[in-house]
Amino acid sequence: MTSTRVPNGWQSVELVEVARECRQRNTDGSLSSDTLLGVFKNEGMVPMRDRVRGSDVSRCKVLPAGAFAYNPMRLNIGSIARWAGDADAIVSPDYVVFQCDERQLSGDFLDYVRQSKDWATYMENAGKGGVRIRIYFKELGQFRFLLPPLPEQRRIAEILSSVDEAIAATQAVIEQTRTVKQGVLKRLLTKGIGHTRFKQTEIGEIPEAWEVVPLQAIASVQTGLAKGSNKPDDPVELPYLRVANVQDGYIDLTEVKSTAVDRSRVARYSLRAGDVLLTEGGDFDKLGRGAVWRAQVEPCLHQNHVFAVRPNQEVLLSDFLAAQTASDHGRRYFLSCAKQTTNLASINSTQLKEFPAIVPPLKEQSAINARTAALQEAEDVAKASLRRLEQIKSALMSDLLTGRKRVPMAELAAAE
Repeated sequence: MTSTRVPNGWQSVELVEVARECRQRNTDGSLSSDTLLGVFKNEGMVPMRDRVRGSDVSRCKVLPAGAFAYNPMRLNIGSIARWAGDADAIVSPDYVVFQCDERQLSGDFLDYVRQSKDWATYMENAGKGGVRIRIYFKELGQFRFLLPPLPEQRRIAEILSSVDEAIAATQAVIEQTRTVKQGVLKRLLTKGIGHTRFKQTEIGEIPEAWEVVPLQAIASVQTGLAKGSNKPDDPVELPYLRVANVQDGYIDLTEVKSTAVDRSRVARYSLRAGDVLLTEGGDFDKLGRGAVWRAQVEPCLHQNHVFAVRPNQEVLLSDFLAAQTASDHGRRYFLSCAKQTTNLASINSTQLKEFPAIVPPLKEQSAINARTAALQEAEDVAKASLRRLEQIKSALMSDLLTGRKRVPMAELAAAE
């Protein structure tokens, strides 16, 4: 926001001018391990008492109500949160804790500033320590942003909070629909439709007429293009799909990038209608995440972190395979064989080829697809609504946090 014109009545300030670091420790032991919190990117403040019960917490830092805390080694990936409790808590002695000067800066307003693109850009450039970046308050305090008067800060936060509430409600609908769908899928993938005779297999009990076979026996697994690996002799620029494009149950074509590939290699990396796209992993939510490609863009390539599984349609329908990989059965398999580190997991093409695919007769696969289609459609509608709300929030943040759009005076009076 440093390059933005300062709106009338606003200020351009550094964070250190309107917030202060809190260094107080729990030396008197007045706060027990029951109040210990950790900060995580997606979960925010999380109780840690079960991990340290009985441990000495006298060196922990005191976290006042309404204060912010973060791990200086993980701030650059978004591990920061504001304590919403009414009483003081404690955090790791390695954390940084800071408070807003309530006479100048609303904590609710800063909570949205830290979600802005300017904050993200600053995080990319700040800190020190090589690969493991450390951003202490000395560095964070130099972050410069636009500061409206307090009444306008509060009203901006209220507006954005109302969108967040709508987002949370939509996410709850998605989770509820997904839970119902997973339950239906679990029953259909183990009991089928109308069966009375069953058999035991490596994945458990299934109808007697079904088979379980390695995926490679009934599908090909195509690995993707490693961007920039080789300079093409006869280049052609084509669109390609990244991990960000392959979401859970749908393909997000909001931003499709392109890459140069040798003309002779186009067929090798091209997608075909009916390919089941699966991500190799990264964060746990990306492990085996996928959807069916409907040839929305042609021609289109895929990067090496996205697998294209091409089933033999005379044996295995694409939508039925996609349902399996997204089911509890698929999740269990991918987690069982994935290479895992802290918060990260990935599978390779060999492991994917060994996926134990459930193969009912084609007619029954179609019937199962039909039974889950309505639930999938409901989930897709909710996901589309969620994307629209996220776009609205992004646009509002861009306008309100820069002053391009101002809150009406009547609303500011109500926020006083």
